[in-house]
Amino acid sequence: MKGQCSMTRQGGKKKSWGVEGQEKGQVYTMETERLGNGREVMWLRNGELAVAVAPGGGHIAAVQAAGAPAANPLWTPPWPSHEPEWVTEAMVAGEYGGAPEGRTLASILGHNLALDLFGTPSAEETAAGVLTHGFFGTQRWEWVAEADGGLAGRCSVARSEMAVERRIRLDGGMAWVEETVTNLGIWDRPIAWQQHVTLGPPWLEDGAFWLAVNAERGRAFPQALGKGSRLIPGGEGRWPVMPAEGAQVDYRRLPVAPASEFAAFRIQPEAEWGYLLAGNRRLGQTLLYAWPRATFPWLGIWDEREARDTAPWNGRTWTRGLEFGASPFPSSRRDLLREPALWGTPTYSWLPARGRLTVRYALGLFGDGGEVNSELRWDGGRVELWAGRRRRATLPWRG
Repeated sequence: MKGQCSMTRQGGKKKSWGVEGQEKGQVYTMETERLGNGREVMWLRNGELAVAVAPGGGHIAAVQAAGAPAANPLWTPPWPSHEPEWVTEAMVAGEYGGAPEGRTLASILGHNLALDLFGTPSAEETAAGVLTHGFFGTQRWEWVAEADGGLAGRCSVARSEMAVERRIRLDGGMAWVEETVTNLGIWDRPIAWQQHVTLGPPWLEDGAFWLAVNAERGRAFPQALGKGSRLIPGGEGRWPVMPAEGAQVDYRRLPVAPASEFAAFRIQPEAEWGYLLAGNRRLGQTLLYAWPRATFPWLGIWDEREARDTAPWNGRTWTRGLEFGASPFPSSRRDLLREPALWGTPTYSWLPARGRLTVRYALGLFGDGGEVNSELRWDGGRVELWAGRRRRATLPWRG
């Protein structure tokens, strides 16, 4: 399947420019480089934070704080990762588990976008060539530098009659992402729209990692995911605890191997912003994502720890997906429409005919490893990491 997108190449040369505006005097650099696994990325840096995006798939592939240990919280798969245009049907069938998710897995990185579909397509859609999580993570995006120091990316997929744009700008230790989804067709359509943020080692570390979110009610995936599935299918709980066979699962901490399970949590209805904090005390850093709860009321947590033994997982993969968006569960569109609301909260978004939807969310890194009881607080033009009665770190806030 040929991609519908392209990239404006920078030839690997560094480009620097000054920025006028909210943070005068900041100097941004953009560089095209390759990750350790060979994947091409474009780095945007401002002296405090660095964010890498992959033209192949549009993924946010890495985030790093200046002066901190060079540890990327976002997942890099342990298997060979390819630019989407290099992936063949023979590779998908022989190395990546086949349709419908094989082509997605062959190019997946870090924070990927599940759009139009979150999860597995129906049997008929699979036969027609539809992929797990939709098409956008398997296309070549066009990324260009903007005059104000940001990056702009765009991808249009004719088969799905949709287009998406992302604009990324840095503000101190924070990155702001403005994402617009456009319906190119003449029909209103129900869509899944999920930010599939996936963490991996070294951020995932027993005894050092912790997670905090402003969620409340939760429900386990309706079916067991196989080996390592502890949750009671369809069981309900409240953050951070979910019922499991003979015990409880505390989502503030990591599961022991083998583990393969998924639970969805609703962000507190009274909250203006949903957030997640994923800290590593040994590394002395905490990853932050914050998003408008009105657009993305759900957070799904997917754990895979050395449980899936089929290719390309091969029993050696450790990930935690923190998947915030419009839907609670990864599912086919048919299943999505069978339950249009959960606890009175919609489970998908409506994209009007020839219309657009836009969301603006933030990610950043606190220079403090935090604690398992940490929380996020807002104070005017800054956002603060608190643990108990102590403020641990701050970042600028332009929400």
